[in-house]
Amino acid sequence: MCIHVVKFCLLMMLLIISINGQAKEKLIWVTDDKMELENYFNDVETSIGTDTTKLVVKSLLKFYDIDIQLAQLPRTDRLLTSLPNLCTSNRIKTKARQKENLFSSPVNLFLSTRLYFLYETRFNQGVDLFQSLINENGELISLQLLFDTFPELVLGLSKGRSFGSALDKQLSNIAQENLIYRGGRGRYKALVNMLLKKRIEFILKFPTEVKRELDTYTEKYQVSSLAIVGNDQFILGHIACSQSELGQRVIKQSNEILHKLYRQPVFYQAHSRYLSTMDLINFNRFYQQVYQVKPPVSLKANNNVNY
Repeated sequence: MCIHVVKFCLLMMLLIISINGQAKEKLIWVTDDKMELENYFNDVETSIGTDTTKLVVKSLLKFYDIDIQLAQLPRTDRLLTSLPNLCTSNRIKTKARQKENLFSSPVNLFLSTRLYFLYETRFNQGVDLFQSLINENGELISLQLLFDTFPELVLGLSKGRSFGSALDKQLSNIAQENLIYRGGRGRYKALVNMLLKKRIEFILKFPTEVKRELDTYTEKYQVSSLAIVGNDQFILGHIACSQSELGQRVIKQSNEILHKLYRQPVFYQAHSRYLSTMDLINFNRFYQQVYQVKPPVSLKANNNVNY
């Protein structure tokens, strides 16, 4: 009887070891958007950034125990250099960040950031106050020229957010009294609200973000925008991970998932559903340029990513 008990205990120990050996590694995934804490694990259509990223996250769940946590951008910067098992998404790849983070292939494509303002900020009794600031293509010549001309006006920015190397460089040349930063939860909506209430005169935003926020207001506002000379026509978001063995593995797996997604309508639709018909013309051109495939607009949708 004693021998049977010993055998049973040994069998249970081996079973426990086997189960533990198959346990998934824990991966911390941080976001600065509170809504994404839930939306990464459901089928709700939210935004380009969320909808594209969760296609990858759902596939990574086969390999990792993913813990979605909220962290604002400045804290995310610190965590990516201090924790070996941490990743985030929708991150713009800059030279400075590449020194500290590992980056995936593009996880999403955004039509470029524009400068947004109320119609009355530019036009006063039919007079175009910005006439000398606009080139022949209808673009703002530079942010610095704008604030040199109107030093009393203020631009609202999300704290810790990069707008790409071209705009980041322009922003570094603007006096701090012309800039106001918002951090914390709900700051994207807060900046739009500040603009509409005339607490600030300008914000830098992606077209999809502004459309999403303005659609929540019952009152209609006359909001105008300008492209900025030197700014890229589109901006790419990437998955970024800590520079670690785990981070390298996650990036490799993410890239394999993404390269399959590029050819799937579900990935294309995660972008196109948030764009106007006019914007889709340029977007389709950029899609083929970036992903090296024709936009899968007419194929039968397949929501499953086989990895």
